[in-house]
Amino acid sequence: MFLRGHQVGVAVALLALFESGFTHGAIPPLWDAAVPSTADLRESLTQGSGLSDADLFWPEFAPNHLQLALEDRQERLSPDFRVPPGLEAKVRFWLLIYTFYSSQNLILYDDRHPELVYEVMDFRALAGAARNAAAYEILRERAIERRIKSYKKAFAALGRGKRPRQYAAEISNILRASRALGHGHSFQQLAGGLRGQTGQRDQVLRGMERFDQYSTAIAQIFEGHGIPSELSRVSLVESSFNPEAVSKAGAKGAWQFMLATAKEFMTVDDDAGIDERLSPLKGAAAAARLLRRDHRILGAWHLAVTAYNSGAGTVFKIPARERPFDRVGHALMSCKNPYRIGYAGRNYHAEFLAMLIADEYRGLFFPGLKKKTPDPAHRIGFVRLEREGTAADVARRLQVSLEQLLALNPDVLSGRSNMKAGFRVALPADKGGQLSVLFRARPAAVSGLASPPTG
Repeated sequence: MFLRGHQVGVAVALLALFESGFTHGAIPPLWDAAVPSTADLRESLTQGSGLSDADLFWPEFAPNHLQLALEDRQERLSPDFRVPPGLEAKVRFWLLIYTFYSSQNLILYDDRHPELVYEVMDFRALAGAARNAAAYEILRERAIERRIKSYKKAFAALGRGKRPRQYAAEISNILRASRALGHGHSFQQLAGGLRGQTGQRDQVLRGMERFDQYSTAIAQIFEGHGIPSELSRVSLVESSFNPEAVSKAGAKGAWQFMLATAKEFMTVDDDAGIDERLSPLKGAAAAARLLRRDHRILGAWHLAVTAYNSGAGTVFKIPARERPFDRVGHALMSCKNPYRIGYAGRNYHAEFLAMLIADEYRGLFFPGLKKKTPDPAHRIGFVRLEREGTAADVARRLQVSLEQLLALNPDVLSGRSNMKAGFRVALPADKGGQLSVLFRARPAAVSGLASPPTG
């Protein structure tokens, strides 16, 4: 039997979630309300996508699909990308975040024990009733703030041995979830681990749609650099493959390169009007070289993946004896965090594996997502310029319109952008360009290992 959002009740919803290994407190029914929406909010959430509200916000898959994918029963994952022992709970948590919960859900959980989910907040009814997207965001943030305050007060009361009635629901959720722990924590410690995580199903679906437009070319780029194409899914973790993404820390593009690391692998020149971080394919080549370099330094892909987000310096905090595949999961899962690794560093490998599993088993989790043939506009190659010129000059020399040149080269910011000799320009494949130009990039420097390379 398949679960359908607006047709089943709480009992079936709880069955699916308990089979996925979580211990929940009271969970609002994710599947009980009618499918509500307002035209303006729906447009802001699905603009430019062929996906429906049901695809984005109302998950539909069989209860056993999660475990089937986690155990890779169809053997779609290579041995390099199996889930390390000890990391299973984190991968399970992030797989649910990517495939089951949407941006209209907020999960309140313990950041050291992802199996400890206290509550899932459901804002789909609010999304349907809100006057517009702005009103929805304001009301959602207020509700989250109130709920977190209530949990903090409930934790504080439990720490004093009290159980006030006004926080009875929160206290019940905390006690029910915490009983599943195999070791003890004070309520003060649990309060310090309280964290909210927004679901990402809808973002992941849109990201996969975008990724599919480039996936063939990106696979060729990664294979051309001699690294597994599976690693390309870091772009889905980093930005949901959004070429225009800009993080709070200043990382840009689908591959989320920080400025300092970007300059090791590509051209970023404000004066010239060039930022290659904004090119999905040049970013792919840079990411491949960065991952290859970190693999050479660290000796394993599971370590190179963590270094992609947090830097090789973070990996070096883990003693060498704890870095092998069969031990690293326990090192990253330890609630004591003896190696002082930040939240992103502790979770990134699990996030990557969950995203890879979600993509490899997309037919189970995203039946509405159809694999698309790459758009002809993205069947492009690259040429190296023999001499310097502005974008307008180069377009004339290469006999393409400036509009077409800028569309194929989002890293070239305007017609006045100055491209130096040797710059790689994207052109339609029938103009003589070759994708392999991106395989023959200059060698990467081996400096700045301690600083996070991506945002």
